Amino acid sequence: MLDRAMSPESKISSTQNEQVDAWNFFVSYTSADRSWAEWIAWELEGKGYRVLLQAWDFVPGSHWMTRMAQGVEQAEHTLAIISRAYLESVYGREEWQAAHRADPGGLKRKLIPIRVENCQRPDLLGGIVSFDLFGYTEERARYHLHSQIQDSIRGRAKPAGSPPFPSIPTGNSGGNEVGLIAPNEPRSETSPEFPESGAPNWARPTQKHPRKSWGPRRSILAASSLLAMIALAITIYSTVDGDDKPTISGTPTSTSAPSSPTGSESIRPLELHALGNEMISAGQNVNSVEYSPDGRVIASGNDSGLIELRSTSDVLDANEVRSLKCGSEEIGHVTFSPVGDLLAAGAHDGLVCTWDISDPQQPRPRHQFKGSGPAGVSSLDFDRIGRSLAIGSYDGSSWLWDVSGLDARKSNVLPLTPRTDKGYGPVVEFAPNSDTLAVASNADNNTIKQWDISDPANPIPLGVPLEELTDSVIFLSYSSDGKTLASTYGGGDGRAWLWDISDPDSPHRLKNPVKVDTPIIVATFGPKENLFATGSSDGTIQLWDVANLEDPRKLGSQMPGHSDFVAAVDFAPEGDTVVSGGGRSIRFWSIS
Repeated sequence: MLDRAMSPESKISSTQNEQVDAWNFFVSYTSADRSWAEWIAWELEGKGYRVLLQAWDFVPGSHWMTRMAQGVEQAEHTLAIISRAYLESVYGREEWQAAHRADPGGLKRKLIPIRVENCQRPDLLGGIVSFDLFGYTEERARYHLHSQIQDSIRGRAKPAGSPPFPSIPTGNSGGNEVGLIAPNEPRSETSPEFPESGAPNWARPTQKHPRKSWGPRRSILAASSLLAMIALAITIYSTVDGDDKPTISGTPTSTSAPSSPTGSESIRPLELHALGNEMISAGQNVNSVEYSPDGRVIASGNDSGLIELRSTSDVLDANEVRSLKCGSEEIGHVTFSPVGDLLAAGAHDGLVCTWDISDPQQPRPRHQFKGSGPAGVSSLDFDRIGRSLAIGSYDGSSWLWDVSGLDARKSNVLPLTPRTDKGYGPVVEFAPNSDTLAVASNADNNTIKQWDISDPANPIPLGVPLEELTDSVIFLSYSSDGKTLASTYGGGDGRAWLWDISDPDSPHRLKNPVKVDTPIIVATFGPKENLFATGSSDGTIQLWDVANLEDPRKLGSQMPGHSDFVAAVDFAPEGDTVVSGGGRSIRFWSIS
């Protein structure tokens, strides 16, 4: 997602004879942080930039001091990898101080500090705005790196759309985490061991929810349904110990902050409120809606073959729409890469298109290929690093495509499922923060199989298949921790089942399904703990508390909002907003 405003001459070349003035970045680091330096350099070169890195470029025969001086003096930017070890390094201090002397006012962003450990910066270095990479999962760190470098190159972090009008949240205690930190303002969280290990729960990436193709299924699922609204309520528990608390009508009342549920409970529901009017798609029925990883854009696909991009800041007056085309057939599915720099769409004629949306205002075509022949695309999803794109086809096959380069390449070891002519195509869904791919094969006795695709050229079956399925699967969603899988079916009984897959060798379906009075079409986990949403054939949406997976509880009532069945529901990355799509309409909802 890096800015492409740099001249083509400054980008990486396939030859090794480029002039040193073509370097975009020089990475200044100490040996203790080599893994961080190499990871950062790999990510930046993967976006087309040239990086000077001691571990890679100081080869036998080169002059160490000369190369170091060239990097500091002639690279456009010096990336100082800040840790306690780096701050104690004599060479590290000389390198960042040289970069600072070359641009003392920071007008060219010559020196860009990147903290990989929670440490205090000295006064001079502390006066330069930095960003952090510690405390994140790998994909969130990757997105954060790219977006912050992009802002640094541009010299501004203005969003693509206008910011929302400020509101005063109820019970706001003040203070919130932001990506950039002010000079000498250390973060409070302790440093995790990334990239060697995972990140704490709060840093989990936003759950991606594949939006399946609905065009061929409309005659099977529903003819038409009621207008729609959304409803959400979440449960806040509070308990208080002690006897000296105020009472109302003799009932003890807590004066402490809400805590996790123990003992007696008090429920204070939050509600969804419509943000502006419904947005009407320029085409026919909306089949897919999804938030970008940064929450600034939503993409939708419809029966008229249009992919529409909307800024999430335009919810009160969403007239400005940027439309894309992928052939002439209906678009069944759109999805963003986890980094947010690619958007993919699948059409009913089997065509798959991707765009570089590093700048959402100017999307640029990247790939266009037939996913698996003439059959329509039933589902799409990116892997955790945006390298592979899984594609389900209505001929019953599932494929993996490498979309990391300029030319998409199909693996020669797939399909994962047998080809057959059945009403529903396979559903594909990647687990967050892992290399696990779930494939619901409606051509293979309605089973769900999981695959380890850490090596995409050689997928390995993971555990045993999920076989207690009631009908053809039409939707899958992983929980944020990857330990639970939700599935919905085409049989029209209104149920969504939850599966405990924490042990792939012994998966089992949980006792009680998620059930409403009308057939559930889509079901998805939210990024916040315990929240789950379902969309039904009558255009309504229901929110659930799944803290106890064995006994899901309704939060509020089913709320109408669409004139046809709900084809897609997605949570914003922060979990405080929901978008839904059904019929010709798209709606935003705030949680307050």
